[in-house]
Amino acid sequence: GGSLSFTDDTPQITVHASDAKVPTLETSDAFLHHGNAVVDTQPQAVQDEISSHQLNTSTDSVTVGMAGLFTVSGENMGADGGSAAPTWSYGLSVGNNGATELTTTSGSAVSLVLETSDTTFRVDGHNVTVSAGEVAGVDASGHLAFTIGVDGSANVTLTQYAALEQSGQGTGAVSLSQGDLSGLVTLTGTATVTDGDGDPASSSAT
Repeated sequence: GGSLSFTDDTPQITVHASDAKVPTLETSDAFLHHGNAVVDTQPQAVQDEISSHQLNTSTDSVTVGMAGLFTVSGENMGADGGSAAPTWSYGLSVGNNGATELTTTSGSAVSLVLETSDTTFRVDGHNVTVSAGEVAGVDASGHLAFTIGVDGSANVTLTQYAALEQSGQGTGAVSLSQGDLSGLVTLTGTATVTDGDGDPASSSAT
């Protein structure tokens, strides 16, 4: 005789990288008191600002929203129904085995490390904890130069702790921008939908 088979319908969703221009993340060591931003090496306007407002600090940080880099299509909840609104998660990854062309002003090469657990560094007498999933820029002596992190809303934060030099650009106030890390740090967005009887489906793009 014949046999019956039962197939549980599952939802579908596809994530794509959008055509949106990738925003620039840029910090500057101009006011880092422990870096190469010695007051008398700066342009006069910077010297005046440092002197009058005492802007010497330990960090420079910038946050940019990047949710617009991802789009979804093909949402289909199937026969089980459910909300087609996806939940999102975001993560960072590191390429080129973490090697960069950045160095500290003392000439120490800076490498990228994707932290797999919370890691504490000592910066200017204070503890700085880099959370699991964040990228740490670390020099050859294990000193923290900068961090890159992303939250659940795709807000990416770059925080610079040490003055840096870029290949071929000499000394002075230099910036750590996305261009310096182009192709080395990748953001991945993952969308998940769940149908009416609890079956999930996920899709990712970088």
